Amino acid sequence: MQKTKLILRFNKMEEARLQLYSRINAADKNLLQRKPKEGKWNTLQIIFHMNSSEEKSVAYISKKILSGNSIPKTGLSSSLKSLLLTIALKYFKFKKPAMLPDPPEDLEVKNVLEKWSETRNQLSQLIISLPEDLIDREIFKHPRAGKMNMYQALKFMDDHVNHHLKQVDQLIGR
Repeated sequence: MQKTKLILRFNKMEEARLQLYSRINAADKNLLQRKPKEGKWNTLQIIFHMNSSEEKSVAYISKKILSGNSIPKTGLSSSLKSLLLTIALKYFKFKKPAMLPDPPEDLEVKNVLEKWSETRNQLSQLIISLPEDLIDREIFKHPRAGKMNMYQALKFMDDHVNHHLKQVDQLIGR
């Protein structure tokens, strides 16, 4: 049952990513490289950042699950922090965590989109192979909100993308 819930969340995330790809592919390629102002990211840099976040998350979770059942289960505190993170991502801006790379200046659409597709494929395989008894354990660590379970990790990834989609839509004129 829990695995089905993860797969449904992942499928929702994938739907949103593929819709974004359609908008990116239809957009003027010059708009994708244009920064709204100095010191701000362009569309491709935002997508690079979203992928970097997910890539680091997949790597962390993949390593963490090797500890198996010795990982503590999440509790009420984790649920509350996850909820607060969801709310914060809707209403506030945050600086990129230091652990994530700065997006390069010159990115190519094809490469950025392919890299994110690869990361999502890895995430899909991780979900499929994740033992049922590890789903509710502290296998993800958000830089600000702390330890979370797999469903909360996917919720964060989805919220993070939605947070940045507003920026992307403004930049490509939607």
